Amino acid sequence: MSIQKFEFYKIKLTIYSIFGIILIMRIFILILMIPLLVSAEKWEVLSKCKLITNSYNDGDSFHISYKGNEYIFRLYFVDTPETNLKYKNRVKEQAEYWKISTKATMKIGKKAKKFSADKLKGKITVFTKWDDAKGSSKIPRYFAFVKTTSGDDLAELLVSNGLARIYGMRVNHPKGNKANVISKRLKKLERSAKSKKLGGWK
Repeated sequence: MSIQKFEFYKIKLTIYSIFGIILIMRIFILILMIPLLVSAEKWEVLSKCKLITNSYNDGDSFHISYKGNEYIFRLYFVDTPETNLKYKNRVKEQAEYWKISTKATMKIGKKAKKFSADKLKGKITVFTKWDDAKGSSKIPRYFAFVKTTSGDDLAELLVSNGLARIYGMRVNHPKGNKANVISKRLKKLERSAKSKKLGGWK
C-alpha cells in the first residue's frame, strides 16, 4: 500500500471516529434527559382545594385556592360557552356546535358558570401536570381534571347536562384511562344529553 493510500484511509478512519464520538455523546445526552421528560409528565394531585369567587370564573376555567396559593385551572377535553361577545368568533363556533343563536349560546355559558360554581362548593380535588392553558390573567393558567366533593368529574357533568362541547386539549387520565377512551365516554354522555334535550341541545 502506498503512503498516499495509507494517509487517505487514516483520514477516513479519523472522520468515522469523530462521527462515532458525536453519536455516542448524543445518545448520552438523551439518556440524561429521560428523567426530565418523565418528570414533565408527572401528575400532581391537589387535595382539599377550594373555589375562589372571581368574576372571571366560567364553566370550564376557575380560580382555585390550594394551601394558601391561588391558581387558575382549565378543564381538559371540554369547552363551555362564553358569557359575552368579547370573543365573537369563539361564540359563533360554539353556537354552530349546538346549532343555536349566539344569544342562546351565551345564556348556556351563564348556566354553565353557575353550574360549575355550585358543583365546586366545598373541598375539591385537582389533577394537573401543569400543562400551560394560556389565558389573559397575570396568574398562569393550567389544564386539569377536576373532581367535585361528591367524587364526580366536572367535565363529564357539564357534558352530560348539555353545558359543554367536547373540544380542546386531550390527554390520558392520571388514573389510567386513555384519551380516546375518555373521548368516547364524553360522546356517549353527549348523546344522552341530546336525547334528553338538556342545556344547549333543547
